[in-house]
Amino acid sequence: MIAGLEGHIDVWIPFFRITNLVGSLRKSLPDPVFAAYGFDRNQSLAIANFLRFVVGEQGENAESQAVVQVVWAWENFIKE
Repeated sequence: MIAGLEGHIDVWIPFFRITNLVGSLRKSLPDPVFAAYGFDRNQSLAIANFLRFVVGEQGENAESQAVVQVVWAWENFIKE
């Protein structure tokens, strides 16, 4: 995530697309991921913000609506 944010990796090139970038995160709701890896609230917030960064403010870079729904799930998770 840091390399993408610092511009060392272009997050929009095919190799680094969200499906490869987040792997199972794109298929998983945040609750089981949070439990499995023990992320704290700040780490979950970082994941949610990075997912939003990758898909774009309006989801314009997302491969599908399902990917956008995962981003929404992470964003809602951190609000709870």
